[in-house]
Amino acid sequence: MYCNEVKLEFVTCSEKVWNKIRPRPLVPKMLPSVVQLIIIEYNMFLNDKQLLDIKWHENWVKWSTLSTDEDKSIFDCAQEVTKNFFTYLSSVSFDEDKKLDEDTFVHR
Repeated sequence: MYCNEVKLEFVTCSEKVWNKIRPRPLVPKMLPSVVQLIIIEYNMFLNDKQLLDIKWHENWVKWSTLSTDEDKSIFDCAQEVTKNFFTYLSSVSFDEDKKLDEDTFVHR
């Protein structure tokens, strides 16, 4: 809900009552510098996929040793398949009839 901070003319309550009924702002008027920098960096990542990829790949030691773009693409695919496999395993309960291993998952 939007609530104007300035009391409108047709509102007849006192300032004290107005300040009590008006919700307090959720975000301070001035955020700390660290928070402002994080917001700026986040916005840059949303707008620049290449920058996001570079930042994400800094988390992987093997990435820096790979030489070609093809090697890097294969590495990305392997990371994605592994992530999806473990996400799938954690979300599904298996019984004896529904066995799934890495090979059958990749070829699905």
